[in-house]
Amino acid sequence: KTLRGVTFASLKEVSMTGNELRLVVKNGSYKVDLAKAHLQTGAKEALVEGIRRAIGSKGQLQAHRTWAELRGILRSDEHAARVRDMKMAHETGLKLHPTEAALSDRGSARVRLLDVFEVERFTLGFGWGTCNWPTDGDLQWRWVAENGKKHPQVADTLKKAKAAQEKEPPCTLGGLYKEAGPWKVDVTKFTDADGWVYGMAWSQPEWSHEPGLNLLRRR
Repeated sequence: KTLRGVTFASLKEVSMTGNELRLVVKNGSYKVDLAKAHLQTGAKEALVEGIRRAIGSKGQLQAHRTWAELRGILRSDEHAARVRDMKMAHETGLKLHPTEAALSDRGSARVRLLDVFEVERFTLGFGWGTCNWPTDGDLQWRWVAENGKKHPQVADTLKKAKAAQEKEPPCTLGGLYKEAGPWKVDVTKFTDADGWVYGMAWSQPEWSHEPGLNLLRRR
């Protein structure tokens, strides 16, 4: 059902299950999906409590106080998310890039670029594949940060074997961010046609755009 025309006076009850807000009226009920709002638990509870207090004509002043509490919780959650994202950017090398559209339409809005390295090892008789040497350490995850460690934004629930099977970085975005576009392989004059560079060890300073006798590659 559409929510158009629904008033607090017409509401009988409200509840929240997960990200779904359920509003009960005399002749039925409405379900509102709030997943894209990214509300934390405290904000969800304040929202439900505010609607409950505002149902009908009684408790209106209490409802107003609840909305003030909700705004405070949302501001606090947003601040915490920004602090978390700044820390994440510092730890992972997440780069901040202004875009022409963002600058013209939203003033100080920015797009962040998440860099993830894919790494493979050459094994005689098998060719290129996920690193499997005992000394490879976190390279066995396939998706790593610039320091060669498992990328911190690889989903926490993902096992190493499953991550290695993924065709694109199995990374999750935190805080207030959402995907702005598909993953892109960085292809330059310093890489081969598929974006790979080749070497013998992760820590070496220079990589080649040709395989040669190298046993490691990344992109």
